[in-house]
Amino acid sequence: MCIEGPLIMFYNNIMRFVSDLNMLSLEKMKKLNEEVDKLEKDFSYLLNPSHLPAAYNASLVEVSRRREFSSIFDKRFKELKGFVDSELEKRLRYFEKFLTGK
Repeated sequence: MCIEGPLIMFYNNIMRFVSDLNMLSLEKMKKLNEEVDKLEKDFSYLLNPSHLPAAYNASLVEVSRRREFSSIFDKRFKELKGFVDSELEKRLRYFEKFLTGK
């Protein structure tokens, strides 16, 4: 009985598994390195605390801008929704009057 064939296949399967595992590890490490680089960039301002007051003020301005945008967007959305609802109501009345014969 020859066990070399199955043994070689088993060995090849193990080697392929180890190779795939190494590749996944490399990809994961690359992704983790990218995330660490991004975090270092995003929080680099903490290395210079003198910039924090300006960053805080800029954040307040940005929050105010976003609130204003949201308010304007909401108002315009409600206006547009009113037009759409009005148009839908007119169409329904038209359908009732001319298509259903009422």
